[in-house]
Amino acid sequence: RSLLHLDELVASGEVSPRYNKYMFVDPIPSVATTFAHGRAVRHFLASHHDFALIFEEDVIVNEDLVNSTDVMDLVHTLIDKMPPGWHEVNMGRCADFCPPQRFRAQITEKLQLIQSHWAMCSSGYLLSREGAKRLDYLFHHDIIGPNDVIKAQAFVAGTYHQYSLTPRVFEQSGRCGVTGCGVVPECEPQNYHGWMKARYGVDIPFSRPLEPEEVRRLQERFPLDLNVASIDWFG
Repeated sequence: RSLLHLDELVASGEVSPRYNKYMFVDPIPSVATTFAHGRAVRHFLASHHDFALIFEEDVIVNEDLVNSTDVMDLVHTLIDKMPPGWHEVNMGRCADFCPPQRFRAQITEKLQLIQSHWAMCSSGYLLSREGAKRLDYLFHHDIIGPNDVIKAQAFVAGTYHQYSLTPRVFEQSGRCGVTGCGVVPECEPQNYHGWMKARYGVDIPFSRPLEPEEVRRLQERFPLDLNVASIDWFG
């Protein structure tokens, strides 16, 4: 982290000059984490493999759902059941807006494949090669926020085909990280409208597609690159 200089990264085009709008995240450790994910993505792309499972160093397995020894069996099941054109399965999402999520497939008796509004955390995720190619660009050009925010925004924009497993099978250990300390729940409080308004000053419901004026207000609060009049969160 000490070798990163934000002004130089902005000048090179790797980091957006609007990054400092994320007042709740320290840019340097956040950018360093994104670059670490970017290195993992490039390591995958340099291999001959078709899929990759990427972990953060503090990941733990929810052994109430799957034994550590059975994780790869789950991955093979996931790959077999994924729809065409998928990019990522977030297997350890957090802080998501869960009630509006869309069911996509039953993976096991306990686990479902869904798509959701705002799947934060990158503790453990499965990538296709096409998804990795997309992230290789997103994690090295005009970075506008933490890596999980970048992916969620690309999903909203329809350029990144992200799915999640629920309940999550991976989570963070709870140690202090870039955005805080403690275990972050899979789903944020049920009153998402009130939670977003109180935490980020965004008075927008997230249970339906956004109207043009709501898109404008969201763009003012966050540096979203969304040149659309209305967003359908699920394509």
